[in-house]
Amino acid sequence: MKLKLQNLQKFFKKQVVIKDLSFVIKTGDVIGFIGDNGAGKTTTIKLLLGEYKLTAGDIFIDDRAITLNDYKKIAFFPDQNSFPRDITINDYFNFYLNLKGIKLDKNYRDLLLTEFGLTNYLYKPINKLSSGMIKKMLMIAVLLSDCDFIIFDEPTANLDINSRNEFIAIFKYLKAKGKTLLITTHLVNDLELIINRLIIIKTGTIVYDKPFNKSDNIEDIYKYNYSENFKKSIIKYLK
Repeated sequence: MKLKLQNLQKFFKKQVVIKDLSFVIKTGDVIGFIGDNGAGKTTTIKLLLGEYKLTAGDIFIDDRAITLNDYKKIAFFPDQNSFPRDITINDYFNFYLNLKGIKLDKNYRDLLLTEFGLTNYLYKPINKLSSGMIKKMLMIAVLLSDCDFIIFDEPTANLDINSRNEFIAIFKYLKAKGKTLLITTHLVNDLELIINRLIIIKTGTIVYDKPFNKSDNIEDIYKYNYSENFKKSIIKYLK
């Protein structure tokens, strides 16, 4: 699967949030998609998933315009504020998989529930779970879908050290299976362990898009490509 975002623009009234944004996601890419708060990461994801209507631009999948049916092939691990809290874990799994036309494999579900320590919470309302439990529930849903392309929005935020290590191991497993991953996070140390490509977005525009090697340092790349103009402007006002 190849996804191409071409010259995307998104305006909210008179505010320009995404401007002339383009990049290609190829099969097997494990992309760290980073930028400051308000840079346009979440808006880009919502445009990619069809939650927002494009002001301008095109999204292609395998060199043709993306369709509603194509979204079934994309798994999404949302931010914790992006789904209903008054349903049970079981309800969420059924709802999520039904949207994709996937039959629930109960044996696999039960195995994952055991591995993540959620067996006794299957019929508990999500609003009764801790943030760490919710993250594990979201990860199980992604694994149950077995989609080839997965978008993760802040997957390791608010996790304890052990759970973060478990998630990183899962990312490595998905990478080894040839899955295509797009990961947004502020925890860049996690990204350095798994990604093979880094994209940086600034004020709705891509300012960096290159392969990532184990010898690279995300913070150094980020500071060079993102913070330099900010530093210059601050120094100007401090003089």
